[in-house]
Amino acid sequence: MKQIYCIFHATSVNKDKNKFITQSQLRIMTERNRTKHVDILKQGVAVWNDWNKKHPTTIPQLQHTDLRGCVLRGVKLQRADLTGANLQRVNLRAARLQNAILRSANLRSADMRGADLTGADLSDCDLRQVILVDTNLSSAKLNNAFVYGIAAWKYLGTHPFFGLPSSSRAILAVFQH
Repeated sequence: MKQIYCIFHATSVNKDKNKFITQSQLRIMTERNRTKHVDILKQGVAVWNDWNKKHPTTIPQLQHTDLRGCVLRGVKLQRADLTGANLQRVNLRAARLQNAILRSANLRSADMRGADLTGADLSDCDLRQVILVDTNLSSAKLNNAFVYGIAAWKYLGTHPFFGLPSSSRAILAVFQH
């Protein structure tokens, strides 16, 4: 049986400094964390942001979570793993998603005005009809993203996907895959 060596932080619930765990145990731990994180997020943005502030080293595990239609305005999801999440029609205005993993996520018709996606991985995402007004996509990865009907006024940063300088204003970008 293959084992993975993990070193837990001193602040971890498990006070063991060193422990061997199997891949199946790691999957169970990840699923428990995902369930815990979803439950906290369902309590609202204020509760989530407070919890996030108290646990700055924790990487939110929200893979394959169905959050469609939720209002997550101002949510702090830096470094969160949202791989395969359904974020269709989600209000992510002013959300902090720096270095988040959003691979294969469904962001169709999401409102991301003023969001910070610096360094985020949006590879293979559905970005149709997303609103990106005042959104920071600096260093974001958009490989194979499905893009159509994006609105991006006052786009911040530079990105080869848009090919526009950071000084560009009043830009309406409409792309077809």
